[in-house]
Parts: sequence; structure tokens; C-alpha cells
Amino acid sequence: MTNSKIHMSIAVWLLFGLLFCPWKAEARTYRIGSASWMGWVPLEVAEALGLWSALGVDVKVENYDDVVMMQEALLVGTVDFCMSMGANLIWFHDHSHGVRILADVDLSHGGDMIVVKKGMQFDSLGKGEKLPVGVYARYGALHYFLHQYLKTQGRSISDVKVISLPAEDLAEQFIMGRLKAVVLFEPVVDSAIRLGGGQSVATSADYPGIIPEVISVMADKLREFPREDVVAILRGWIRAVRWLQDPANQKAFYDIINERLFFRLPDFSEEAIHGQLSRVVIHSPRELVARNRPGGIFTSYLRDAARFLYEYEMVSRKIPPREIFVPEYLMEALRLEGEHVP
Repeated sequence: MTNSKIHMSIAVWLLFGLLFCPWKAEARTYRIGSASWMGWVPLEVAEALGLWSALGVDVKVENYDDVVMMQEALLVGTVDFCMSMGANLIWFHDHSHGVRILADVDLSHGGDMIVVKKGMQFDSLGKGEKLPVGVYARYGALHYFLHQYLKTQGRSISDVKVISLPAEDLAEQFIMGRLKAVVLFEPVVDSAIRLGGGQSVATSADYPGIIPEVISVMADKLREFPREDVVAILRGWIRAVRWLQDPANQKAFYDIINERLFFRLPDFSEEAIHGQLSRVVIHSPRELVARNRPGGIFTSYLRDAARFLYEYEMVSRKIPPREIFVPEYLMEALRLEGEHVP
């Protein structure tokens, strides 16, 4: 057989293999950045129950110690999607990172707290005196929360010196007395109060809706990912929420919380878990429709937060919600999951 005939035979067999053999490209694994925070537990539920696999997508949840590291993992591509506080994405977008918000999915409603040393009061500070206040994420959402409280004390965010540290380090600095005021979240805040002689002077429940939390993605990745995969990931969240909000699943749900969400910590009692769940609001599918619709509650929040960040020179311009918020993927997911979407 001549060389040309050999080459032709090889080409024919390769073409036959491509057309008729049951080979397929390996499915992509999507990684979602999260942390040990009760509002984001639907991710753990979805992975534990195989809800994403049932929808045809391979998804892994990456649980980070530090929410700043988690957020930065999105920027460098270590994770494909990331949980975040809503206002933080305004900061990231302004700093040329091109992020997109897919959905407003939960609220901190008491789980974030402003803690001070017992007896300390912001309104007793001298003129021009700036008290250092520690926060666990520097991008703006906690500044917005802290500002609401400071206004009740006749102060503003300009009257304090905000210092950002990882949550565990922040608690340690407070316990050691190096910081007299911090913003922390459950369960880390418990040690600051118990061991550091702290008292909570305000929580996120005092300012309803002040810390909405979202699923985010980089704009370039969103253009790259198949639309059906993005929608399927959101459908997995929706199914997880329905499952965990069913009282019949409570024991299995609490096991997932201890085994997966808080795997670094000793098991929490049912009473402790119930308490933490009461201080977040995980939106039901119906609430997802109402909050994420165009011109809805979350759009108003983004507009107000962008104004605050601009006024206090944390961003260079007032970023309109439509520039970073793309709810159409969520709305499609909700329709496919049987929700009425106007």
C-alpha cells in the first residue's frame, strides 16, 4: 500500500471514530467560592444532595476561611462563581474587574454585628478623633452597614478609621484589646463577645435589607460559559432552598450544616443552628422573583449603595444597577422550576 493510501485509510478511520464512537468531551467542573456562613448553606445542600448532577452540571463548592480571599479567588479565576455581599461588587466593578451579579439570594438579618468594648460609645469621641474600627471585608458593604449605625450616634463613616482583617484575626485583635470596635459575623462574633468583653450595639436586623448577598461571576466568564449551564447552577440553588425550607428535611439539613458548612468547628446543637438560621433570610423562590425583577428591591439597593460609595469616595462614579446586575439567568431558572415570572 502506498503512503497516500495509508494516510487516506487513517483519515477515514479517524472520521468514523468522531462520527460514530460514543466519545464526548469531558464535562467542565464549575467551582463556586463560599464560606462558613449560614446564608450560603444552599450551596452545600445542592452539592450534598447531587442536585446539580441531576441537572447535568458538575459543580464543586470551595469553602474559604476568609471572605476577602474568596472574593479574590473569583478575580484570578480560581473559582468560577462566588458568593458576596451586594455592595462589594460595586467596588470591584469600579476597579475595572468587570463583575456581574446573577442573583440576590439572601440577607444578613442579625448575623452581622457591630461589637464594641463594654462601656465604649462612639458619641463620646473628641472632635477630630478617629476610632479604628475593624471590618472583615474592605470593599464597601460593611462600611454601608457601619455608616447606618454611626448616623444614630451623630457620626458618619468619615469619623472612623476602617481597618480590614480576616474575621478570625479581627476577633483576636478585639479580644487582645488592640481594637475596641469591630464588625463581625456569626459564628466568629461569638468569641469576640464572650472572650473580649464585647457587647453588640447594632446588628444587620436593625437596618432591614442593609446586607443583601448575591451570586457573582466575572463578565468575561459569563460570556464564555454556556447559558444553559449558568441557568442550571441557579436551578440547583432554587431546588436546594425548597428542600431546606421543608420541615420534613430538618434533621438531614442540620447534619449538612455541621458536616459541610461548619466542618472546621465542633458540631452545633439544634438550638444553636436554629438561632443562626433565624438571623439570615434565605429567599424562597417566590421572594427571588420579587426581589430580582427589573426595578425591584435589589435594584433600589444597588442604586442607594452606589450613591453612598461615591459620596464617600470609595468608587469613582455612581454605577447604575443595569451595568452589573443581570437577573435574566435567574428568571429563566425560576420559570423552568415552575415559578410564575411576570
